[in-house]
Formats: sequence, C-alpha cells, structure tokens
Amino acid sequence: MSVSMKSTSSKVHSKLLEAILALESEHSPQIVLQRVVEFAAELTSAQYGALGIIGAGGGIQEFLTTGITQAERDAIGPLPKGLGLLGALIEDPRPLRLSSISHDPRSVGFPPNHPPMESFLGAPVLADGVALGNIYLTNKQGSDEFTLVDEEILRALAKQAGAAVENARLIESARERQRLLEELREISVAALRETSSADILEIVAASAKKLIECDGVSVTVPGEQSGTLIVAATKGHGEADRKGCVLPMDNSLFDQVVTSGRSALIEDLDNDPRGFKPLVQAPEAVSVIVAPLSARDQVFGTLAAWNLRGSPALNPNDLSVLENLGTQGALGLQYSRSQERLRTHAVLEDRERIARELHDGVIQALFAVGMSLEATTALIDDSRAKDRVSSAVNELDQVIRELRSYIFGLHTELGGASIAEALSTLASEFERNTGVVTVADIDPAAPRMLTGRSEQVVQLAREALSNVRRHARASTCRISLFSDGADLVLEIDDDGRGFDLSVASSGLGIRNMEQRAAKVGGEVEINAVPGGGTLVRVRLGNAAASG
Repeated sequence: MSVSMKSTSSKVHSKLLEAILALESEHSPQIVLQRVVEFAAELTSAQYGALGIIGAGGGIQEFLTTGITQAERDAIGPLPKGLGLLGALIEDPRPLRLSSISHDPRSVGFPPNHPPMESFLGAPVLADGVALGNIYLTNKQGSDEFTLVDEEILRALAKQAGAAVENARLIESARERQRLLEELREISVAALRETSSADILEIVAASAKKLIECDGVSVTVPGEQSGTLIVAATKGHGEADRKGCVLPMDNSLFDQVVTSGRSALIEDLDNDPRGFKPLVQAPEAVSVIVAPLSARDQVFGTLAAWNLRGSPALNPNDLSVLENLGTQGALGLQYSRSQERLRTHAVLEDRERIARELHDGVIQALFAVGMSLEATTALIDDSRAKDRVSSAVNELDQVIRELRSYIFGLHTELGGASIAEALSTLASEFERNTGVVTVADIDPAAPRMLTGRSEQVVQLAREALSNVRRHARASTCRISLFSDGADLVLEIDDDGRGFDLSVASSGLGIRNMEQRAAKVGGEVEINAVPGGGTLVRVRLGNAAASG
C-alpha cells in the first residue's frame, strides 16, 4: 500500500477494511457491484457515484448509482451510451482523476435534468483481468477535487470488488448448475415413471421458465401436416392463447433449427429476418432463443424462450441451459414414446390371446351345444317344445355372430391400415355376419383431424353397429366419417324400425358410446323415428386445432 494510503486516517482505513470484508461475504454479483459504488462514494466523500457495467458490445449495459433518487434517474432518461469521459475509461481502463469535468476536452456534456458535476474520479473494476465496468465518482465534498489518497482508496476497493464479483459469479454458477441438474433429474425421473409424452413436454417447458426466468417458453413438435409445428406446451406470457396452435414453418428460424439441429440466439428479434413471431406470439418480444429437442442426432421439435420488450436480452448462458434441457427433454420424450409403444403392444398381444381363446374355446363349445340341440329336435314330438328348442338354437347362432364381432374388435384396430381401410373392413365384416348391406363413406380430409383417435373412432362405429344388429332389423346401413366445419363427425345410420326417443331408455350400448366419446372430447346425438330408421352422430371436434 502506498505512503499516501498509510497516512490516511485510521477511520478511513477502518471503513475500507470493513467494506472489503463486506464484499467478500456477499454472494450476488449484482449486490456486490451496488455496494462497491456505495462504499466508494462514502470513503471518498463523493456526492454522486455510479458503476457502469460493460455489455458484450463494449457499451454500458447497466448503470448502478448512488446519491440520486429514482425520480431523478427517471427524469434524466435512458442509460448513458458510454461516450465522453465514460467512454474514455472503457477504452483505456486506468484510473482517471480530474478537477473539472467541463474543462476536459473529452467531455460531451450532460443530458437535461442531470445534476451539475465538476470534480471527477474513475477507476476500472477488473475480474480475472477482464473489465466488468467502471466506477465513476463526482463532486468531492469539502474540497474542489479528489485527492491521490482518494484514488488509492478507489484502486484498492475496485481491485477487491473484482475479486468479490469473480467469487460471487463462481458461487452463482455453481448454484445455477445445481438447479439445472435438479431439473434434468426431474425430467429423467418423470420418464422412468412412465409419464406421458405430453406431460414430459410440460415439465420441460416449466423447467426452462424456472431456470432462465424469462417471459415466455414454448415447446413445439412436428404437426400432422408436413411443414407445420404444433405448440405442445407453453409457459408464461400468453400461455392460454398459444397451446395447440398449428403453425407453418415457412423457412423460419424454427425451420432452420429443426433442419440443422443447432440452436439460435437472436438478441433483437425486430431486426432479424429469421424471427418468426407468429410462433412466439409476442409482438413485443425483444430477444429469443430456439434450441432443438434432439437426442442421438434425431430432432423431435424445438424449445424456445423469449423476453419481452423492457426485459434484458437473453444471453449465451441462457442458451446453454436451454440446450441441456432440450437434450434431456428429447431423451425423456424418446423413452416415454418407447414405453407407450410397448404398453400398446402388450395390450394388443393380450387382445389377440383373448380373441384366440374365445374363438378356439367358447365359440366352438357354443357351436357344439347348438348342433346337439338341433339334433335333439328330431327326437321331440311336441311341436311347442320343438319350437322352443329351435328358438334357442337361433339365439345361440346370434350369440356366436356377436362373439365373432367382438373378437374382431379385440384384434389390432388398424394394424398399419388407414382409418378408411379399417372402417371399410368393419362394414364388410358387419355385412357378412348380419346380412345387412353396409357401406363406408369416408371423407379423405377427415383422417388428418384424428390425431391419435383412430382406434376410438373404430370402437365407436362398432358400438353403433352392435345396436343396429340387436335392435334395428335394418336392411341397409351406412358408416360416414367427415369434417363439418371445425368438427370431425362420425355417423352411423340405418333404415330399420327406429324407436321413440321420448319413451326409450338409454341402454348399455348408448351409454358405452357416450362414455367413449366423452373421453376424446366428443358427444353423441341420437335421431330416431319409429319406422323411419336411426341416425347416430358422434361429434368429435378438431383435435389439431384444440391441442
């Protein structure tokens, strides 16, 4: 320490030591820098103090002050741009002491409403050899200018501040890393617990919002139609309006990320042609990060985060967090989808087993009983008894036909076939078993609206046909699947005897249909006229639009 510093009063020396110890105990870089400027002004008797934090472009990114009120700061206006004496310290990070700001040729003056300032003392704050910012002190109280002692005090304080900031940054980085690991673990645990793919994406979005503390997050996956994306999960700004939106990629930033598998950071969304605001749906967004949901060179979608106008721009640290979440989310999604396929396969195998047992055991036993009863009729002389046995044989035949229909339903619903092929096969099977002429009329545009509900549609059609078989006494029947505006509609109509809706009770078949339709967000309508046939309409809605 210099001679001048040694001659400083014990009170100033004690305060400097106190300030250094206080800085060492603080673990927030932001708080460290604010306390630095406050300590500097106090120890040098400066009326005003400021600390300008240098941004990535070399200008002042943030300006911490002491000595003026918030109202005075607001009246001054925007942050300084780092010109004049402020810029001189940025370009040449060495201490600078002046008796008069206005007399220095580098001075560019003050904006309106700025308090008058004359004497000046500045010094850089360095962390690991890199300039974090500069401390600016003005208007030495009790003297016309700052002294060499003041300069030495500021040097010591700035040096200690740089070390304290570096230490605080390391601690904060470790904490952020721990938080990231905890979120990554949550995604992994959710996948191992056989959480659904949709819920995995919700967890990824929530983790991104929590870690980055941004204004909005969205997760997108490829849509049903080529060249589109669906917002599968979203958190933050406009959350309720975005989920389920189907959006074209149109050579956008998101198209680039999906195609290349590489992340992108845009600090100024307004002035970058790659930005695609309809996906973000935040016209006031100022910056955006888009990272791929990718694992093992396979891209499953995108994870995007953004900040609105007035919020800080997202940075490379945020990009790194999003990339880690994107990778872990993709792995969780991949595992979840694999488990869903395995569960589906297990269910289908169990259906096949039950179907075989019904066909090879129950149907053959019933058939044998029917044959035995039919042979018995030749030994019966009483006509009434013979008629009753013949009726029982007919009932057995009907039971066998219905069992065969149910067995057909236990087999794989689609087996790789399209919904049109599955419904046409169902119609042919129904006609073969009942003798009712049955056709399937499928709108080519309708299957695109199913989004995973094909098997439910087939089951709903089968339930309706089962009611036709048991009650309608129809000669013809039609299965229709079409789009009606925004809704997907399944209809089964017959020319049978119909019934009176005002007196008929809702049987088990109708209740089953209503419950099955409700599970996929649909509703069942029945239109029937005694002697005029029955129309069953299931309105399913558009899953692609509703999300």
